[in-house]
Amino acid sequence: MDSGNDTETHSTPSESAASTSLLPLPPSSLGKRKPSRKPSMVWDHYEKMENSDPDNPRCKCKYCGVDYACNSKYGTSTLLNHLNHHCKKYPYRVQDKKQKILTFGAQNESDGSNLLAVGFNKEACRLACAKMIILDELPFSFVEGRGFRMFCNVACPKFDPPSRRTIVRYIYALYLDEKLQLKNTFSLNCQRISLTTDTWTSIQNINYMSLTAHYIDSNWMLHKRILNFCVIPNHKGETIGKLIGNCLYEWGIERVFTITVDNASANNVAIEYIKRKLNNWKGCVLDGDHLHMRCCAHIVNLIVSEGLREAHDSIASIRNAVRYVRSSPARLQKFKEYAAQEKIESNSLVFLDVPTRWNSTYLMLEAALKFQKAFERLEEDDGHYLSYFREDDGGRKRLGPPNFVDWNNALIFVKFFKSFYDVTLKFSSSLHVSSNAYFHEICSIQSQLDAWSLSGDYLLSDMATKMKRKFDKYWGKMDDINPLLLIAAVLDPRYKLDYVEYCFGDIYAEDVAGLMTKNLKEILMSLYDWYKKKAAKESIEIKNEVDRYLLDPCEDISKKDFDVLNWWRVNGTKYPILSKLAKDVFAIQVSTVASESAFSTGGRILDPFRSSLTPKMVEVLVCTQNWLKAFSVIDRFYMEDVEYYDKLDAAWKKLATYFAKPSWFHIRDFENVSFKLKGHRIITEYLLDTRIDANELALLRLPVTNEDLILYVLNGLSSNFKDNSTAFCTRESAVSFDDLHEHLIEYDSYFKRLSISSITTPIIVHVAN
Repeated sequence: MDSGNDTETHSTPSESAASTSLLPLPPSSLGKRKPSRKPSMVWDHYEKMENSDPDNPRCKCKYCGVDYACNSKYGTSTLLNHLNHHCKKYPYRVQDKKQKILTFGAQNESDGSNLLAVGFNKEACRLACAKMIILDELPFSFVEGRGFRMFCNVACPKFDPPSRRTIVRYIYALYLDEKLQLKNTFSLNCQRISLTTDTWTSIQNINYMSLTAHYIDSNWMLHKRILNFCVIPNHKGETIGKLIGNCLYEWGIERVFTITVDNASANNVAIEYIKRKLNNWKGCVLDGDHLHMRCCAHIVNLIVSEGLREAHDSIASIRNAVRYVRSSPARLQKFKEYAAQEKIESNSLVFLDVPTRWNSTYLMLEAALKFQKAFERLEEDDGHYLSYFREDDGGRKRLGPPNFVDWNNALIFVKFFKSFYDVTLKFSSSLHVSSNAYFHEICSIQSQLDAWSLSGDYLLSDMATKMKRKFDKYWGKMDDINPLLLIAAVLDPRYKLDYVEYCFGDIYAEDVAGLMTKNLKEILMSLYDWYKKKAAKESIEIKNEVDRYLLDPCEDISKKDFDVLNWWRVNGTKYPILSKLAKDVFAIQVSTVASESAFSTGGRILDPFRSSLTPKMVEVLVCTQNWLKAFSVIDRFYMEDVEYYDKLDAAWKKLATYFAKPSWFHIRDFENVSFKLKGHRIITEYLLDTRIDANELALLRLPVTNEDLILYVLNGLSSNFKDNSTAFCTRESAVSFDDLHEHLIEYDSYFKRLSISSITTPIIVHVAN
């Protein structure tokens, strides 16, 4: 029954259950529309063409410009297929991981071609990036730089540069891998090593100690590896000894032959501690009696510094003159103009020395002497130069300008210290054997000091007398010298024991020299017997190899570029036990420069803008860089040959023009003295050898004259080139070596084509004796 608007409706239980199971109604159409599907990512690589038909729109690829229909009813499959399979300029194409590309690898002289097939490897790229950071001493933030990432995006788009934190993890993992490989090398090689060590204070005011190992492998190659670059709390001897012992224990090294240190008294305590430790490990030879090796370069520095203790006025006046030139760009430019007017040819300029370092003083004087005329011209024409010396320098007048006497004294200084400078360079070599050169250089220094002490020149005699006293303090008695350095000279097949005995007789009385020679041979025999006992366990045939080696004829002492390690590599089977001793002796370092070079690396890594690295990370970078560079032949030899190639280039600049007027007197002298060539060679080989010989003579300060070089080439030609020789000899105008080279090669080719039907052998040239 209805009751108006108040009508009640009743539902059955089944209807109520059905109503609760219904889904809610969709929102009213009056609200916001449902968002459409996102556009395909393919449109990031295409752009619609504005001039296309609206009913049939088209788009073109952003990379190669190919256009396709892009109606919505067609989809984007065609567009995506073009990017992945057809567009050659698309940088993000998914390629087969096994697919490789051809590229040129590192140059290798032994291979005819260096074309390689390589594939992309993400881990290899990151590892190479870590090596780049280490070798080039770059900051870790370099990988996050905009420029580096832009370069990677162009050079290798598939490589995603890592962050700085990621690259640090890769660097540390590389350090651990390289360290493990080196430890395995030491354990498998079973070769004794010689150590060098030194300490250094960084810009962080933290004390570091460097420990470097030197050894010769089974192929008789000398190696240098930095074992540790760690923090040391103080410079006490016991602290140094304990730290070295811990480093050796960590590396598993027990067989140590020598340890080279400087002459600080704390190192004596450190060596005694290490000797006790190694004797407990049974790793010393003859109970470590010859373990301690003093740095010879440091002793030479003390000797020369004694001679320069009282700075001479001539050195001070030249130093003030150099300081004036280097004090402003305008003065330096004027000095260059005067040098050019005086026709002074030099690639270097004058530079100031460090007064506390004699080698820098020597280099300053050597450079200043080349510009003596320029300094004299400066004194004549530059009024400010003279007024500079009238000014007060800390309350006293400056010494100078240098006069004739000062320049003569500087010349004496340079001649006097040149031998010491050359000796220091030989002692400082760490990539070549230096132990066999010690005895020769020490004998030479002693002879020179004895002769100069008796000189009539007071200046030279006074300096030599002071230096001789310092020399006698360290090397005056043979008891003060490690006998292993004398044995190194004996084991050099060019000298042997007779040479050492002769040098002893030249310095000491006959009976003293005989006794010293006898003692030296006894030490050699004791070392040989010690190695002989070790070799008996390895079932090596035991014979007295020392006497047989000493009785065998010596090698020619005049041989150039004699390689003592190569000689022992070839003759090692003849002296199996003695060769083991030679391998250990020639690995000895006579200076600590090898360890000091690590401080140069540390100084570059810890610069004022990069001084927040932890000591452990500094050790990781320094050690890993050394290990990586050790396997690079280019890095090993290039640094020592830079100066040689600079001189080579300068020598050829001086040989820019040659003249063809004959001078048979000069050509005969040129052949007999400079070029001693014989035999028959192809024309190209002949010209190349001539150029090489001219280079070598120029470097030996025997430059080839313009006239003689052309005459030598023409005189060495065979009769086939008679007409050409006559034409060039009768020319009055200048002719260059390159012009002559090109002409002869062209004539050679012409003559071959002309006579190819009857002559099959190449044209040769005959070089007169």
